[in-house]
Amino acid sequence: MKRILSLIQPSAGIDDRELDENTAEELVQKIKRSCHDTKSAQHHRGPAPTRVDEDDIILESMVDSSGILDRDDQGFWDFYGQASGKMFLRGLQNHSEKLQTLVPRAIPALKLEDTKTSFENYYSAQMFPSHELPPREEVVALCQRALDNVFVLTSFIHQPTFHVVVENICSATNRDLDNQERRVVPLLYVILAIGSLCPSDNKDPELLHREAGLAQGRKLFFKSNQLLDLSNCRDLTSLQTICCWVIYLQAVAEFDRAYVYIGIAVRCALRLGMHRSVLAGSDPVEQEMRKRTFWFIHKADVYLSGLLGVPQMIHDEDIDQILPLELDDAYISKDGISPMSPRNTPLIAAQDLLQLSFAHVQMVLYRPFLHYLLNSRRTQDSSPHAKVCAFACLDVSRKIIENMGRMAERGVPIGPHWFVMYSTYFATLNLLYYAFGGPSSELQHSGIEYAYKDQEALTFFGKQSLAADRCSKSIEVRTRALVRKAYAC
Repeated sequence: MKRILSLIQPSAGIDDRELDENTAEELVQKIKRSCHDTKSAQHHRGPAPTRVDEDDIILESMVDSSGILDRDDQGFWDFYGQASGKMFLRGLQNHSEKLQTLVPRAIPALKLEDTKTSFENYYSAQMFPSHELPPREEVVALCQRALDNVFVLTSFIHQPTFHVVVENICSATNRDLDNQERRVVPLLYVILAIGSLCPSDNKDPELLHREAGLAQGRKLFFKSNQLLDLSNCRDLTSLQTICCWVIYLQAVAEFDRAYVYIGIAVRCALRLGMHRSVLAGSDPVEQEMRKRTFWFIHKADVYLSGLLGVPQMIHDEDIDQILPLELDDAYISKDGISPMSPRNTPLIAAQDLLQLSFAHVQMVLYRPFLHYLLNSRRTQDSSPHAKVCAFACLDVSRKIIENMGRMAERGVPIGPHWFVMYSTYFATLNLLYYAFGGPSSELQHSGIEYAYKDQEALTFFGKQSLAADRCSKSIEVRTRALVRKAYAC
């Protein structure tokens, strides 16, 4: 009791022996008088000086936390964050007018023309002979095939500007290429490589076209690699070229190499300040393409990191870049942005891809609980919520396969869209997993039927995609084993 009173009122004199002789009412009155005397004494003394906690002090930094986007002596964009030396020098100059000093990077450096690049396969696009390109008609057809079929969700290349530059490159027989044309040459080659993977007839692709397209695309991709110096990727066009490398490598199922190039693209984008919402670019075209290119890199980072099971390289808390405008390229020009008229182009392909992307997220969210549907003692007493998630995984898997079948019937080109094949592949594995180990039911038998449907769709797409062909053969082996097991029982 004394301990409690000492906590409530330390100045009440709890250790006084006379307190034991007082009644409860007298004790309360004595405590009240003690409290009153303490407040009166504090009033006469005035307010006690308050001690300021060091943690509550707000310190003002002389360095802007948002960073700056500036151009170097060669006209390339450079982003400098809060901890950079340039930001510190800028803070010094803002707080001291007498201290006006040049940033070392602003002083033009000595050009060493004899210095060789560290990449042995690189040679300058200035030496590019235009006769090495395919015929002009084939160049235009391959470029349009790639831009129409592959860049459905993320069109980070401004098509009107790109077509004009390509026309100039194809007609440059007796003259040297200018700086813009030289930067576009590696991009042109990799877009031609991507276009080689897309069949000319989506509804009736041929296996021979896939083999010929792979061979042609491999040569064009290697040529693009030769023409771009990765150690000096300082402009938007070079970064777009690396992004197209990622698309091509995903289409031919070389995900390890694609992940490496995504890492390079992330570093280049951060160096160019694309992750920050700052005004950059001399015209609206460059400003919008910067945003589109960055969000493609972010999406590719999410997709590949999810497939390979590795951490993402770009964190959301480091990004304040706004989303690009929902406009077609024809309404974005160097003079400004025009309001877009109602769309006349079909959006079915984009809707299918978005539905599969959303379903893939659902499937990845639910599939860790799939084992709760098996016949075992450990799962019989499991939580009903886990089984609900497991059944939801099976339901989403069936929807993915049904959507894939409709895309095959319409002949939607999905060759370079690798995540479509792998989403369908894992959806089929989910159903086969339950069919192998789950209790005998109609749902188990329907899993075999959906596996056959998916195999048919992947066989169709296997004529235009190496990844789809591999997935189809893998599912065929597993389905046959399951059918043999069913007949054996």
